[in-house]
Amino acid sequence: MRSLLFSILIALIPSAVVYGGSEQDFIGKMLSHVNGKTDTYLASEYEHITVSPTMIKSVLKMIGSNTKLMSEVDADKQEQLKGLLENVKSLRILTVSKEADKYMTLTQKLLKKHKRVYKEYAVEQLGDDKQIWTRQSGKNVIEIVMIEEAPKGKDTLQIVDLTGSFGDNFFNMLMKMR
Repeated sequence: MRSLLFSILIALIPSAVVYGGSEQDFIGKMLSHVNGKTDTYLASEYEHITVSPTMIKSVLKMIGSNTKLMSEVDADKQEQLKGLLENVKSLRILTVSKEADKYMTLTQKLLKKHKRVYKEYAVEQLGDDKQIWTRQSGKNVIEIVMIEEAPKGKDTLQIVDLTGSFGDNFFNMLMKMR
C-alpha cells in the first residue's frame, strides 16, 4: 500500500510542476472569459496583441545597435528603454474600442475574483483613469497589469500586461518614462 501511494505521488509530480509553472496572465484570464461568451463580447470591440520574448530580444538588439530608427531617441531614453525591456518576458496589450464600460466591469470582476493574486500598486501620480496591479511570487513581482480608461467622452480601454521579473528599479524607470 505504501509503495502504491509513493508511485502515485511520483506520477503526479510532473503534472504539478507543469500546472504550477503555467499560471495564466491577466489578459489570458480575460480572453478566456471573453472567448467563452462570444455573444456578449464581440471580436469587433477589441484587439489583442502579444509581443513574444523573441521580438523583445530583437528590439533590445536594435537598441544596442545604432540603427537609423534609434538615432532619433536620445541615449538616455535608449538606456531607460533597454533597462525596462531587459526585465520583460512577455508583453500583451488588450485595446477595447467599443463598449469599454462592459470590459472595465469584467476587469474589475476578475481583479476581485483573484484578489489574493493581484494587488494594487499605489501610485498617487497616476490619476483616476489609470491603475497598476501586480502579481508576486515570494518577494518578486512577476506580472504587472496597467489599466488605462479613456478620458470622458471616449469609449476606449487599454490593458497592458507585462510578465517577467521586476524590482523597485523597474517601477522607478517606468514612472520616469510616463
